[in-house]
Amino acid sequence: MVQNLVVEWKTSNSVKLRWEYNGPTHVGFYLNHTGKKEYFDHTLAMKSMTTPGFKHELDEGSREYLWTNLRPYMQYTFHVGVRSLPPGARQYWPKEVVIVTDPTGPPFVFPPELDEVITIGLASRPGQVVVRLRPASEEYGPISHYWLIVVPGNYSKDDVVNMGSAELEAATIARRKALGRQLSVSPTKKVISELISAYRRSLRNL
Repeated sequence: MVQNLVVEWKTSNSVKLRWEYNGPTHVGFYLNHTGKKEYFDHTLAMKSMTTPGFKHELDEGSREYLWTNLRPYMQYTFHVGVRSLPPGARQYWPKEVVIVTDPTGPPFVFPPELDEVITIGLASRPGQVVVRLRPASEEYGPISHYWLIVVPGNYSKDDVVNMGSAELEAATIARRKALGRQLSVSPTKKVISELISAYRRSLRNL
């Protein structure tokens, strides 16, 4: 029987398995996996997904295998067992390991929508707008937060400073901490106002 079956590493679409075997010779290994998950789609409806079973066979000298083409944030059950070779080929009880692949960002996000009715009511308060965000599907992993990029309408794309994802996340965390100490009655309106003001200051400094 296979011993010490472990996940050596994993990503959002691959899993590397490793195991030990010290039994009789003239054998091979068989591997299979199945997957399942539940998630909320962009309408906040609960969805479920399963994958068909996939199988693979390896020779006696193999002690590792890389599964690829997996789905992000999915629970996979992997089996690795010993199979005797012909004549009299048979399969023996496998070892099992369960793992969830890493999450990734959603492949599609709806653009924010301006709530014109509420925004018109704020006409006496320049620099503030109200937007509505539609949920993104959590098929590829839970949504922890949304990044809202605010660009003044009188600037072209060439005037916009592009930030990498790491820089954007660091700026988001720092800004969230600062705003968290200031928010009180209407956090959404204050966040939008602060983001617009901060972005305008950064453009003036270019």
